[in-house]
Amino acid sequence: MIWFILAIILGIIAIVLHKSANDNSSFVSEQTNQTTPLLSYGERYKRDFPTKTAEIEKLLNINIESLSEKDIKEKVSTLERFCKRQKCKFSEIKNIYISNVSQQPIELVPQMIETAKRGKIEEANKYNISQENTFSALMVLWLQEYYNQNASSQSKETTNKDELEIAKIVFPDLSDTQTLKERAISLREMTALLHCSPLNLHEFCNTHLKQGYDGTFKNFYKLIELYKHMAYQSYEIAPKVGVEPSNTSYGILCYWLDDIMKEERQKFFDTKEAECPICRSHDVKLGLFKDNFECNNCKQEFGGL
Repeated sequence: MIWFILAIILGIIAIVLHKSANDNSSFVSEQTNQTTPLLSYGERYKRDFPTKTAEIEKLLNINIESLSEKDIKEKVSTLERFCKRQKCKFSEIKNIYISNVSQQPIELVPQMIETAKRGKIEEANKYNISQENTFSALMVLWLQEYYNQNASSQSKETTNKDELEIAKIVFPDLSDTQTLKERAISLREMTALLHCSPLNLHEFCNTHLKQGYDGTFKNFYKLIELYKHMAYQSYEIAPKVGVEPSNTSYGILCYWLDDIMKEERQKFFDTKEAECPICRSHDVKLGLFKDNFECNNCKQEFGGL
C-alpha cells in the first residue's frame, strides 16, 4: 500500500516537472523569436553576398534591401548575363559599355536611345522579366547620361533655326517656341530612326499607324488601344529625354493618331456605321470635339478614350 502511494506521488512530481520544462522552453522560444526577427530577401542577399551587393548598389544607385525578391533576382540575372559575355565584374559593366558607345559619333546617340527603348520590350519578353530590370533599360539611362555630358554645345542645343522652321511647318497650329523646340528634337530622332524626311514624316507615320486596322467601326477599338499604349509610353520616356510627354516621339504619334481617329469618327457618323454597344442603336451624335460618340437613345458615351 505504501509503495502504491509513493508511486502516485512520484507520478505527480514528474508531471509538474515536465510542465515546468515546457513552459521554460516556450519562454526561451518566444525570447528567441523576439530577438531574431525574420530577414527580408534583400537583407539575406546583402548578408550572404556583401561584395557583390556593394558593387550592384553602386552600379545601379539603389538600396538592394528596399527591392522585392523578384526585382533583385531579375536585376542580378541581367547583370550576370552581361558579365558572362564580357568576362568582367559587376563594377566594370558600365565602363565597358560606355567605352563601346564612345567609339560611335555623338550624333547617333539619340537614335541609340530610341533603339534601346524598343529593346526593353523584346528583352523583357525573352527572359520573362520586368522591362525596368532589363539591360536595355540601363542602356537608356547610361546613353542619356553620356549624351548630356559629352554632346557639344551645338549638339546639345535643343534645335537649330532650320529644324525649328521645319517643326513650324509640320505643326502649323503650334506657336509656343519651347514646344516647337522640343518637338524638333523628337522629329530629328524620328527621321534618323525611320530614314524619312521630316516633311514626309506625318504621312509616313499615318500609314504605319493604320496597319492592322481595316477601316471598319468593328475594329475602330484597335486605334483606341494603340493610342492608349503610345500615351503611356510618352509619359514613361518623357523624364528620361527631358521633354514634355506630348512632345516625345510617342506624344507626336498620339497627336497624329488623334487626328486619324477624329476623321474616322466623322466617317462612321456620316455613314451611320457607329453603333451603341449598350442598346445597339445607330441613332448617335458626335462629341463636341469629335473625341467620342453619344447614343441619343440610351445616352451612353462610347468610342472615346
